[in-house]
Amino acid sequence: MDLVSTQSVLLPPSITMCHSPVLPQYQTTRTHLQMLCLQTQHRCFHCPQSIKLCPHQVSTSFHQCQHLQMPQPLFALGHHPQPPIPEFTASSVTLDDSLNLLMAAKYQIDFLRVAAQQVGLHHTGPVLDYAIQRYEKYWLPLCAKHSDQILSAPVDIEWVWHCHLLCPLKYKLDCLHIVGMVIDHRLLSRTDREDAVDLAQTVWEDEYPHIPFHVCQNDHVNVEPHFKSQFTYDIAAAALRQTVFYYQVSLPHYQDEKFLKSCVMRYKQFLYAKKHHPRMFLVPCYDMDLIWHTHQLHPRIYARDTLNLIGQIFDHDDSVNDRSPGSKLNKCDAQTRVVWKRTFQQNFALTGAMYRGEPPQKKLHNLSKDDVNMIATKKTDILLEKVVMDGYISDGKKLKLHLWYRTGYQNFGFGLSVEDTITVLRGFRTKFERGYKVMKNFSFDTKFNHKICADLCQKEGVFCFSGKKDLGRGWFDLKKVVQDLDSKGLSTDLKINIGSEATAQCSLSIPTPTRGVSVFKLVVGQYETCIMPENVQQIWGPIPLSRLPIGVPATCSVASHKLLNHMKKVEFTCRIIHSLPLLMSAVQIFYHDKMAAVAHLVGPDQIPRPEQVSNTSRCVTLEPRKGERAVLIKNHSGDWGFVRGQWLGIRRGIPGVKGQL
Repeated sequence: MDLVSTQSVLLPPSITMCHSPVLPQYQTTRTHLQMLCLQTQHRCFHCPQSIKLCPHQVSTSFHQCQHLQMPQPLFALGHHPQPPIPEFTASSVTLDDSLNLLMAAKYQIDFLRVAAQQVGLHHTGPVLDYAIQRYEKYWLPLCAKHSDQILSAPVDIEWVWHCHLLCPLKYKLDCLHIVGMVIDHRLLSRTDREDAVDLAQTVWEDEYPHIPFHVCQNDHVNVEPHFKSQFTYDIAAAALRQTVFYYQVSLPHYQDEKFLKSCVMRYKQFLYAKKHHPRMFLVPCYDMDLIWHTHQLHPRIYARDTLNLIGQIFDHDDSVNDRSPGSKLNKCDAQTRVVWKRTFQQNFALTGAMYRGEPPQKKLHNLSKDDVNMIATKKTDILLEKVVMDGYISDGKKLKLHLWYRTGYQNFGFGLSVEDTITVLRGFRTKFERGYKVMKNFSFDTKFNHKICADLCQKEGVFCFSGKKDLGRGWFDLKKVVQDLDSKGLSTDLKINIGSEATAQCSLSIPTPTRGVSVFKLVVGQYETCIMPENVQQIWGPIPLSRLPIGVPATCSVASHKLLNHMKKVEFTCRIIHSLPLLMSAVQIFYHDKMAAVAHLVGPDQIPRPEQVSNTSRCVTLEPRKGERAVLIKNHSGDWGFVRGQWLGIRRGIPGVKGQL
């Protein structure tokens, strides 16, 4: 059909419509017909009744109600204005009072924190496969057999169960297929969960005496090679998707009483929007999503509540996670914002409840203890056991060997250094050649100490007319020897060349050094302009960036500063990045060539305002209108901390005019 054509067409008289036995001849237009074919669900302008296409699958449908004197064409939902939705109030959505969603959300976050530490459950492998097998083969039948008791699973099974519950329709289908009933679940406080786990362990060991209840992540797991899951839901894939969720709700305000009350209310609004737009794929913010997950983790209550409210179990599809422009998630997010604004006369986005980016865990280099030991200064007590000297042809006069090193200390914030004697040896050539047994200890700190020095001289003259003749000085770099030591000590002979002839061989026993402080010197770099594509994570690291329009380059001003340790070796490179197109400032710390830490600006999308929380001393808050800015620091383990600052004393200037002073 031609969409712009308005030529009238006559519908066949034999067509049967959905609500009337016979459809009379009715004149309409091709434009209407084509619009009516866009969707199978249509709504009357005057009442909320909806109908589907009639069994004959005609290109339009008609509806008669008390508002209409004759059949009227029903236009596709979304293409014409809808009747006004009743105003939302706190009583518009009624949920089961037996479930305290606010407290249950806290319990969920508490469990997610524990599960996040079980590394093997968050990537494909035998640990996750074994957990799924234990859940399906042992846990569900055990719960079905003891359905009158509150049982909580060990962490590996609980995590798999958690992921399965977040697909309510598949969970119901799989439970009915495996055990013939829907296994209920509830979130418990830490104390109650421990009690429920103890009870479950007792029941488990009675039922499966040869199968371990708890599985340590370091244990070797025995996955049955011929086991075939009967689940219709891919729990392994779901577990990988759900690993990012905890990071989104891990900041302290997600456990604040006032903020959680807002989460519950906005979740009810979310359900209300779904009730009035049942065909739309609504995308929640993370505050609503937390409560939505919490609700789903009580499957019987969730099914009953959503059936009463929406007329069906509200399914949850977490497989839609592509955020790129033009994706389903991107389009549906835009549609949700429009619907939310129209329905509730408020913005959909909420400060502190938006996407935080991918979790930084395992995406940054983790400095090992050996790395830190090699960077830091070292302290040890060295034993000088013996000194042997040869190569000097003496004329029979007495020799003096002075062994010393330069040491330092702090005095009123200033570094000072002095010469510290290790030992002074006197004697004739033959005695030095046989060797002196010294057995003297001296402390050595690579922060202050560097070389062992040896001064050799001989006595000249007699009595009050005597003096000394310097025969030479030599030194040995002991700092490098001590710095390179690992967890084991060292016994070594070091040679010090004195002048052009003599050599002093010192036997040293160096025990395992202890780690001292880390001292760095900053070598400042210069800013340069470059382009750093925002979609290349290897360049930026775990820094969430917005996508720029096609053709707009990610221009940045970048400076690289070097940090030299006490050995004058470049250990860290600090890269400072400012990008106006991306509205981002960031700091990247590289250990040699590996990115070890990042810090970047974060805004109100991640951090709530002070009025959103009840306890500002425990929650990070931000007031951009007062000039506050925040930087989030991340390392290998995740979020390390926030730094919040504020611009003070800034006055708006008067723009200059070119050519005028």
